[in-house]
Amino acid sequence: MLFSDKKIRPEFELDDILNSSSPPTLAREHLTILQNALLELERDMPLFPQSCCEIAATRLEKLNIGLVYKNGMFTYGSQYFPHAWNLDPSSGLYIDITAKQFDSSLPAILIVSTDSHWAREHYLEDVYAAW
Repeated sequence: MLFSDKKIRPEFELDDILNSSSPPTLAREHLTILQNALLELERDMPLFPQSCCEIAATRLEKLNIGLVYKNGMFTYGSQYFPHAWNLDPSSGLYIDITAKQFDSSLPAILIVSTDSHWAREHYLEDVYAAW
């Protein structure tokens, strides 16, 4: 399942989406661009995704595919972490390629609807902490 609110963790399998006859609202070519950007960041940053969210979100915004840089806090359990991710305003999706730093079972490219329960529980926009 893609973007499931019924599960504790969202699921995103890039190969399933790329091979699907009805991909989610994110354009198929954008998914390929995201996958290539992820591979490049993993190659260039030895500790990726640890402490790489600001650089990664900035880089994705510069890809000119309509993504907007967002920052705030990522909540996980009872902990709050300063974090940066991207928003696709045209589709209402958060795209996060560094969320895996908080839980290794999360997908490498996390895509979740901004109005989903999961997103509301884990992403707090414009809430700042001392970085």
